Amino acid sequence: PIGKLLADIATQMRAWNNLYLSAQTAEDRTKARMLEKNLIAQTHKRRVEITEQLESGPLNNRVIAASALGFTREREALSPLLSALDDSSDEVVGNALLGLMLLDQRDTPLDPICRLMQSSRDDGVRRNAAQCLAALVYQGDRGDCVLPAARLGLADSEPAVRSQCCMLLATL
Repeated sequence: PIGKLLADIATQMRAWNNLYLSAQTAEDRTKARMLEKNLIAQTHKRRVEITEQLESGPLNNRVIAASALGFTREREALSPLLSALDDSSDEVVGNALLGLMLLDQRDTPLDPICRLMQSSRDDGVRRNAAQCLAALVYQGDRGDCVLPAARLGLADSEPAVRSQCCMLLATL
């Protein structure tokens, strides 16, 4: 069942994130890589169902599906993730930004991400947009909106947005 799958994926994503951010030993890094490979395999196999949940499922499912789709690393996940940036829930939007960052497609349209970083009322959405932009630009993606958005982001009230904008400007 899709609910059980999404609950399992959410648990694995939390564990992966904790290990990824705090791994201090080779063993921890190996565990994080193994969790990531498992997430990639699960989300790849059930991408169509996860996409359906992102597009029309209940809120809890949309929140999980938004970040889970990024683990597919498949181009087909790009369009649903971009569409999720217009979701009415800031949680879905924030996770869709993380999903786009994980998806790591070099030709991701950056305009909607710049818009969210500049104008979202939610600190988490702005923070995730800045992190997503920084990661995509570092990998070689470019857009006309990035430089002005990064400059404006230096004055953001959220410290994480400011630091990501510094990284963006350094990359550019």
